[in-house]
Amino acid sequence: MNIIPIFDQNLFAFKYPDEEQDEFHRLFSLWNDPEYLEEFFEANIEDITNGFYGTFTVEGAIILRLNASKARQDWLRLYALRIDKQIYIITGGAIKLTRTMQERDHTKKELAKIRMCREYFINKGISDIDGVIEEMEIL
Repeated sequence: MNIIPIFDQNLFAFKYPDEEQDEFHRLFSLWNDPEYLEEFFEANIEDITNGFYGTFTVEGAIILRLNASKARQDWLRLYALRIDKQIYIITGGAIKLTRTMQERDHTKKELAKIRMCREYFINKGISDIDGVIEEMEIL
């Protein structure tokens, strides 16, 4: 795993060995790809037709995602570790259509990534000033 600087000395992202891009750029590339969004929303049709955030068609969900809207802000999640007061490292992210992350496989995968990255730092003896690396949702 590599840690890639994204913005100044405050925002970083993990780049996993099996990925071409760091998590920040990988996620925003996916979230702006209409084909990916169509596949994602088709695979999660129950969540958008009777979901936590309301009822949408696949096309409606894609349009909301691609345009500026409240739904866009609610669905997209970046997950990060807070290393210090204003230093974050993005571990991953998801389009979260349910109340909790434990309800779907794609968000459970993100929970596992957060924990794996946290353990990575702990095993290297790296932590924040209080001795604990905090898991955060930053978007």
